[in-house]
Amino acid sequence: MSVQCNSSSLVSFGELRKLGNKPSKDVYIIDVREPTELQETGVIPSSINIPLGELESALKDLNDGQFRDKFGRDKPGKQDLIIFSCLKGGRSTKAQEISQKLGYQKVSNFVGGWTEWAEKIKNKCP
Repeated sequence: MSVQCNSSSLVSFGELRKLGNKPSKDVYIIDVREPTELQETGVIPSSINIPLGELESALKDLNDGQFRDKFGRDKPGKQDLIIFSCLKGGRSTKAQEISQKLGYQKVSNFVGGWTEWAEKIKNKCP
């Protein structure tokens, strides 16, 4: 699946669900909530957790090996698609801004966050 991204792009539930069900090495779904929040609610399939407070350092300061050791995946490249999510969209919007300032070009946001994800999964939305 191809998602076209620009500096202000948003990803819908349907697009994210397709991406989460078919992981790709050049697509990253990054949940910027705190680990305790994920334990309480759940996670979007194929997402990795990088809390918002650690995001800038993780993308800027960690080398590829350090990133892989800490987050279990290769570090995203500047041209890889990164989709941020959180609970309701506030932190993911900040994460989008941070990553763009660091030079990441294909950055998007699932503003509905876990709240929308959980509701639509519960209601079995396509």
